[in-house]
Amino acid sequence: MAFVLSALLLASVASAQFETTASLRSVSAPIETAPSRTSEAPFSTETLSIPTPTSNPGEPCAQLAELVLDGDRRFPAELVHNCLNSVPVDKDGDSKLLDELKILWEWQSDGGWLKKTPDTWSNGALDIEKELDNIKSNLDKFESEYAVQMAIQNITIRSGNFHFNYRPDITRMFRFWRGVGVMAISEDGIKLPKLYTESDALAMASSDATKFSEIEQINGQDAWQYLESVANLEQYLDLDARMANVFTPSGGESYGAFEVQANYHGAETEIKFKNGSSATFQNYARFGTASAYARGDFNETSYWYDVLDGASLFDVFCQGNFTGDVVGNQFSNDKNTTSFEAPVAQKLDDRPVHTGKIRTPQHLRKRQTIPETYPEPIVEDTSEVVAGYFLEGQGYQDVAVLKVISFSPEEDTNGEEFQATVAEFLAQAKQEKKTKLVIDLRENGGGMIQLYLDLFKQLFPKDTPYSGQYWRAQEQFLGIGDAVSKIIDENKGSEYTKDLFAQSFYFWAYWVYKTGKGEYFKSWDDFNGPVELNGDSFTTLMQWSLDNVETNVLLSPGFNFFNDSSQNPPFEAKNIVMLTDGLCGSACAAFAENMKNLAGVKTVVVGGRPENKPMQGVAGSKGGQVSIAGQFPDRAKRLIAYSATANYENNLNNTKVKDLAELEQVLIRAGDERNRVQVKEHLRKGDDTGTPLEFVYEAADCKIFYTAKTWVDPSGLWAQTWDAFNDDKKCVEGSTKHESSISGGFKPFGTGEVKDEDLPKSTPTSQKPGQSGKPNSAGSIRVSVAAFALVIAVAISMM
Repeated sequence: MAFVLSALLLASVASAQFETTASLRSVSAPIETAPSRTSEAPFSTETLSIPTPTSNPGEPCAQLAELVLDGDRRFPAELVHNCLNSVPVDKDGDSKLLDELKILWEWQSDGGWLKKTPDTWSNGALDIEKELDNIKSNLDKFESEYAVQMAIQNITIRSGNFHFNYRPDITRMFRFWRGVGVMAISEDGIKLPKLYTESDALAMASSDATKFSEIEQINGQDAWQYLESVANLEQYLDLDARMANVFTPSGGESYGAFEVQANYHGAETEIKFKNGSSATFQNYARFGTASAYARGDFNETSYWYDVLDGASLFDVFCQGNFTGDVVGNQFSNDKNTTSFEAPVAQKLDDRPVHTGKIRTPQHLRKRQTIPETYPEPIVEDTSEVVAGYFLEGQGYQDVAVLKVISFSPEEDTNGEEFQATVAEFLAQAKQEKKTKLVIDLRENGGGMIQLYLDLFKQLFPKDTPYSGQYWRAQEQFLGIGDAVSKIIDENKGSEYTKDLFAQSFYFWAYWVYKTGKGEYFKSWDDFNGPVELNGDSFTTLMQWSLDNVETNVLLSPGFNFFNDSSQNPPFEAKNIVMLTDGLCGSACAAFAENMKNLAGVKTVVVGGRPENKPMQGVAGSKGGQVSIAGQFPDRAKRLIAYSATANYENNLNNTKVKDLAELEQVLIRAGDERNRVQVKEHLRKGDDTGTPLEFVYEAADCKIFYTAKTWVDPSGLWAQTWDAFNDDKKCVEGSTKHESSISGGFKPFGTGEVKDEDLPKSTPTSQKPGQSGKPNSAGSIRVSVAAFALVIAVAISMM
């Protein structure tokens, strides 16, 4: 019997694409023609078929292979899940994999802080090494290889940090879909929102909203409770942001996590509406995406001839050909090599500049270009990530809007056009006498470090942005740094120069970084610390250099920072407001931190849970930098090769650097660009506790909700934002004046000089993390404590 989908979904499902190298827009199904469901109109009886196999009973992978070989590309979700769950546990391989992950994940910079979290942290403590050991000791109890890999992946999800990713082969083969999106819509932007299907929310913007019935239950549960279980499989710092990622993004042009699932959510989805009607949607699966450098892709028919059961599926797809090491083949085993050319993966993701088009995990369901439904911009870059607008209407004549949906312009690999677009917008705003500015950062998952720094400099030409960070000073990091430093010192005049090492080993090129006080480091010993914080060791706090010099490893070729301190700011800080949705992270979070703590700019946040409470404006990753995990074994191999010609090789024997170079299983299963670690923590200027910003709670100054009209029309949302910024009565009740917000008393550090007493210093192990005698070193809210881990475990068990 064929699986069917309601015609309500015909337009969106038939045209749905899941591409990681393009924005997730619906191309062939125009938004305005999407069917909707009202309380007066029943669902259509037209159907869209999902194929089912006709043979091979009892072997779900053989049944799935039959459909693939027949040319199908949409499959029953239950069949796909049963196939994946029939793959036998690779006990020997997984045992080795787990041991190797313990070595590789020492590079995760927040590992120590996750073990001992401050009171401001809502997700519960997480001991990464202990969790890996627990999985290893229970390998006999897992139902399948898929279950083992999902358990490992769950460790990264529980971190809440989207810079920390584990996406091995078997979890990447398919993505599960519902084919229906949901959205939370408020009557007036202040009252608590109600849940609607995406198509209803779209129709409500131009129709009588009373005709549409809200969602009351999903799969037999209270709708909001069910969505929380879905949200807790998303990788953001708090539940409000995770919930925001579940909803369909504004305008309905891309997909939320309710529709494109992070995990298997059952064979079907039943939605019951408050008016008593209901609808059932068959869940389905589509092929996922292999590495950009894979030898093939999961959807290539030729591979499926050999799939007869779960064991053969493992043999075909889990041997490194699809998600394996993208770096290893770049490494030369010739010990006489003196080439310091960066490997491909380093150029793509680890370097602070953006030189490729690889989509990282936080981009997989998030569009990274400005939607076509936005109004005509005054100016826009060709990559469609930054654009400027002028509001119209009474009371908004002097309001300009700068939309930055990403700091990663795909067609602008060195960032010059992004920079020029901002400059042109600011010039036109000045010419048109615009004095007020809304900076829309919704959906911004980060990007190029140099662009967020440059944007701040263009907005505040007389000020210098702050980029305080530190590395985790673990044995592997220090071992590589010691070797680099000694090879340079002992081989002066040879090919082993600082310039060469700054290219391939720039993490350890201390001479290109500045201290927290803005001075260049003079030695490796000054740089490496260690500073003891919260039971872990870190390097001395460092900053990126903003000098426009050839040796600046931060700058892309041809890019120079805006550097005209004679100019006045185009807008006064008191007349600027940031608009966020909780999803702002990485470079976006760093930009928002500078705007708040240096310039004193306030934030209005939209969305989140239906609560009369504050909400964080920034709850994406707040880490300083992310790298492809597979690069570190490659670096260790190259360093050992270089050491042989520099008479230093013996110093690396019997060290963790040697262990790192010998990793194998993890590079087979999860060695590509989707598997990443966060290598640096980002710190607040003036916070002497050294608490990473991801563990600092920061409420926005005001919260609002989407109405049907402002969800579809960004101009209306920008006007709503400006009104709320100027009048607390237009904010959600109870959302303003939290002590961590500027409106609640937070005192920005400002652009003044950093003194010794403002820098992190080693703390006694008995001191509580985040504890300081200074005000505003951290927020003081605690939400649901350690229940987060339990919620995820329950959610996964339900799927």
